[in-house]
Amino acid sequence: MNTDEEPSQKRRQMTKERKARCLTRQSQESLDRIRAVDAAAYRRRIETKLQLNLKLAEKDRLKLITWSETVKGYTTKQFTT
Repeated sequence: MNTDEEPSQKRRQMTKERKARCLTRQSQESLDRIRAVDAAAYRRRIETKLQLNLKLAEKDRLKLITWSETVKGYTTKQFTT
């Protein structure tokens, strides 16, 4: 700032700078909130996929157990005669 500025100009300039700093801070806070919401949504999506994969893996495991028991039953029936 120039030293020969009028007090009213100086006040206006300071107010303008203060407002700019405030807007910058608010913008950063808004971005932080948006990022936090996005991160939470991403985390929930990953957890949901993981739970779904675990359920599918358990179903597949149970199918394999049932299938292997069925196969064992057929083989024992065929060779027990």
